[in-house]
Amino acid sequence: MDVSEISAVVRGFTERFGSSPQLRVFRAPGRVNLIGEHTDYNQGFVLPIAIRMACFAAAAPSADGKLRIVSLNLKESVEFDVTEIENLIPRRHWSDYPVGVAQQLLRLGLTVAPLNIAIYSTVPVGSGLSSSAAIEVASALAILDGRSLDRVELAKLAQRAEREFVGVPCGIMDQYVSIFGESGKAIRIDCRSLTHDAITLP
Repeated sequence: MDVSEISAVVRGFTERFGSSPQLRVFRAPGRVNLIGEHTDYNQGFVLPIAIRMACFAAAAPSADGKLRIVSLNLKESVEFDVTEIENLIPRRHWSDYPVGVAQQLLRLGLTVAPLNIAIYSTVPVGSGLSSSAAIEVASALAILDGRSLDRVELAKLAQRAEREFVGVPCGIMDQYVSIFGESGKAIRIDCRSLTHDAITLP
C-alpha cells in the first residue's frame, strides 16, 4: 500500500490549492528492466518489472481556465491557460513532461480541462528507474480524469510526449510497464506487436 505517499500528495495539494471534494489521486510506478536493455526501440523483447517507487498526481478541477501543476519534490509550480497548451514549446524543465502529455491528448482530439495538479514522486531522478515515464503516465491519468483511453494508446501517447516534446529518443518500454505493470510480476513485452505476458517471479 502507498498510504504515506498518497497522504503526502493529498496534503501537498491541499496546502497549495485548498481542499476539494473532487480530488482524485493517480499513481504510476517506476521500473527495473531485467532483460533486454536497448531492445525496445529496435522492436525486440524486454522483461521489465514495476517497482514500489512511483509518481503520484493529485488533481481536481480549477474554476478559472488554468492548468496549474506543482512539483512537491522541487517546490516549484507552473500555470498555463488551457487555450495556450497546444502552442507551448519545451523549456528544458520538469514541467515539459506533463505539458508534452497534454499536447498529445489534444492531438488525439481530447480536451484538456482546467485543473490543479500536485505531483509527488518517490522515483529518484536520474537513477535509471524511469522517473520520466512515471510522471508522464501519472500526469496523463490526472488530465484524463477518469476518461477512458486504450492503455496501449496511452503508453504510445506518453512515449510520443517524451520523444517529440521533451526531445528524448526513448523506446516504449518505460511507459508501457508503468501502465501495465503488476505487483510481484515481470512483464515480457513484444515491442513489435505491443503485447505482453505477465511472469510471476520466484
